[in-house]
Amino acid sequence: MKILILNCFSRNALAVINSLDKSYELIGAHTRKRGVIKPNKLLASKRLAKLVTYEHPNQNSESFKNDIIRVINENSIDAVIATGTSTTNYLSFNKDAIESATSAKALVEKYEIFSKLTDKWHTYQLCEEIGLPVPKSILLKDDETTRQQIAKLTFPVVAKPRISFASHGVCFFDTYDELIANIDKLTGYAAIDGTEQPSYMVQERITGTLHDVCLSAKNGDVSMLMTQQRVMTLHDFGGGGIINLTTNEPEMAGLATQLIKATHWNGLALFDFVKTPDGKYYLLEINPKVWGTTYLTTVAGLNMVQNIFDIFVLDKPVSFNNQYSENVLYRWLFPECFAAWTLPPRNPKAIVKRVHKTFSRHGASQVNSNIKLSDLRHLLGTVLEKGG
Repeated sequence: MKILILNCFSRNALAVINSLDKSYELIGAHTRKRGVIKPNKLLASKRLAKLVTYEHPNQNSESFKNDIIRVINENSIDAVIATGTSTTNYLSFNKDAIESATSAKALVEKYEIFSKLTDKWHTYQLCEEIGLPVPKSILLKDDETTRQQIAKLTFPVVAKPRISFASHGVCFFDTYDELIANIDKLTGYAAIDGTEQPSYMVQERITGTLHDVCLSAKNGDVSMLMTQQRVMTLHDFGGGGIINLTTNEPEMAGLATQLIKATHWNGLALFDFVKTPDGKYYLLEINPKVWGTTYLTTVAGLNMVQNIFDIFVLDKPVSFNNQYSENVLYRWLFPECFAAWTLPPRNPKAIVKRVHKTFSRHGASQVNSNIKLSDLRHLLGTVLEKGG
């Protein structure tokens, strides 16, 4: 079987590469680089048989679609999987066109459903509709009605782009006046669902610890499910997990399952929750694709990456499995943890705290890290690709 992996120089992609059946032929794909530093085969995982390129979808979505179709047909690809936010969004948007023009399966949900989970505002509306606990949120516009809605929020609040990744564009405001003073910087419009819509939303900030539900599903039936805690995030205020610990949190898992059933979801998804000191869970957002800490599911005994190939490409039946090892810790030391040490605030106390958190066991019975000899060249390639 030949698999095309988009956005191949990323930790998400490396999780896919290291989780798939060793008999598969893997082809890595990355965006066409116009700078001096360009990825090459010497800095890619040995599991990748070759590298190919495509136009970045944010630069030219039509060229992206045509490039993916061309690469699939030229290389007799059986299935394509995206591992980045933009590539997954556009692969979903072009799913029908790509599958009609090739014999490959695009392992992403159709856009009609996908957009409800990748767009944070649509997710909020869906949660309100089915009764899932979410922080109070409003769509951010620069008008009097919005100002009145903002005045009714409990501060502090967080302003976040409706579609983003790794906390890009996230802003925090402690008071109403502070938010209003910056509202003109957050009320631009972006092409969302093919139309120009407000690009930011504001959400009440809830204090607690960050937890996730990781799962795979077909037609709303969950195939694999695992819960985890983000014991260290890239930023002190939160964001993507860079050290995670497997947990057993059935209440949180049940909330995620409700939404999966309501949308008849197909594929992978990560549900981001905050758990308050009194034990209540609130859904913050959903990452409906391969996520940064995907490889922990494989290490803990639930290979969700292989699972979606089994049920969508090989047509194996769905059978629920939530048997995994609890209290398994995984550290993404390079480059994530090392990078976190250098981020603001850069005072000695903050840096020492991050370093201590990095090397603490956090009560884990098993500790793993991404520093492996077999992966070093690909990790270097990932750093150079981002730097280029």
